[in-house]
Amino acid sequence: AGRRGLFPQASGLAEAVLMAVRGPQYPQAAAGWWAIAAIVGISTILPILTFLAGLERIGRGDLETPIRLRDRTELGLLAETVNDMASSLKKAERERIDRERLAREVELAREIQASLLPARGLAVGGFRIEGSHRAAAEVGGDFYDYYFIDADRLAFTIGDVSGKGIPAAIYMAVSRTLLKAVAH
Repeated sequence: AGRRGLFPQASGLAEAVLMAVRGPQYPQAAAGWWAIAAIVGISTILPILTFLAGLERIGRGDLETPIRLRDRTELGLLAETVNDMASSLKKAERERIDRERLAREVELAREIQASLLPARGLAVGGFRIEGSHRAAAEVGGDFYDYYFIDADRLAFTIGDVSGKGIPAAIYMAVSRTLLKAVAH
């Protein structure tokens, strides 16, 4: 039992190619070749166009929309890699924004802490009282203050709240305020 068709020795796509090559004397073969070429071309070009459109979206900053290729070829694997990279970029961007926000908050806490310390020295009975502060961390719980309780009494307050960072600075501010309130 032999194969039927114009080229019994060929099968499937190979037969269509042979028909196209032998073309003009077999018009139905040429038409079949163009149909196959169109299908193969579209199935090859569409994933590439989809991939390129995804790259353009990412290039415009859209890291939310993944490239959707359900293709197990190298192009599909490349699309998965690009999607992973876009996801990593999105995560890095969120982390950068969080770091910038935290830096602004720490700077604000540093300014608040500095505003709670005495702004200038104090002259008392021929002496000059001065102080300075340099935190080991960006902001912390160290503080000092000097102030008159009344016309004859001067108070010195020096403190070191355990811990560092914004919670210690807040505790320092509350402690300083309470000590001044109790002293008066």
